[in-house]
Amino acid sequence: EDTDDDHRFDEISILKAEFQGSVEGYFGFFDDLFPYLLHQAYRILKMHYPLLAVQFPTSMRLEVPRSTSYE
Repeated sequence: EDTDDDHRFDEISILKAEFQGSVEGYFGFFDDLFPYLLHQAYRILKMHYPLLAVQFPTSMRLEVPRSTSYE
């Protein structure tokens, strides 16, 4: 089963092959790769957050405000 991430990685591989050996291609490759890696890190953190959160005392956890009023 192909996912959007698989297609994204294929696009990145094609870009890498096109610009291999040039400075512009080197940085362009990482410009395209960074959002993909950031998205993967977010997915992993979202899946494992409950397991990670219980490892720290409640006092160290970030508190999310229940109200967003700025009065």
